[in-house]
Amino acid sequence: IAILCLIGLLPYYQLLPYLWWRYIHILSAALYSGVVVISALFEWKLSSRSHLNLFLSYSEQVASMDKVLITSCVSSLLISAIALLNYRGLSLWLMGDWPLWAFSSFTVLSMTGLLWAIFDVRTQHEIKVLANRLSEDSMSDDLQRELKRLLTIRHYINLFSVSTIPVLYFIMVFKPI
Repeated sequence: IAILCLIGLLPYYQLLPYLWWRYIHILSAALYSGVVVISALFEWKLSSRSHLNLFLSYSEQVASMDKVLITSCVSSLLISAIALLNYRGLSLWLMGDWPLWAFSSFTVLSMTGLLWAIFDVRTQHEIKVLANRLSEDSMSDDLQRELKRLLTIRHYINLFSVSTIPVLYFIMVFKPI
């Protein structure tokens, strides 16, 4: 929260020209969408196969990647978006003055972030705990059901996250509302 307050109060956006902030914003959006789509596709493909050890090790890598790449991409995406709004004379603290397209983008990205923070991080952790309890040849029916439940949750989260990307790009490019 302290960092958000500093971002909202300091004129940091003046450190770079408008076009540089746009470039950072576009690059962050591209990296974010690439990481989300590729990790969702790999996870879906691996979970549909019977290579449990490979899937569990990949899940561990996804959790690490989420912490570093997605957090970095979303942070730079939001910081650059606020800088671009500041160049338009708008403030982080006066969201009521934002154009509807900016507010919509912020809302969609925030919903995705909340979904990730509330459900995705927890299911990643539960899969890691489950992985510590089993090996490929000694999986009980209960553990199989639990893994299937967790994977179903992750598939829905991934589906939602991937489906928001075209919406965000449409709003970012066309600013229709």
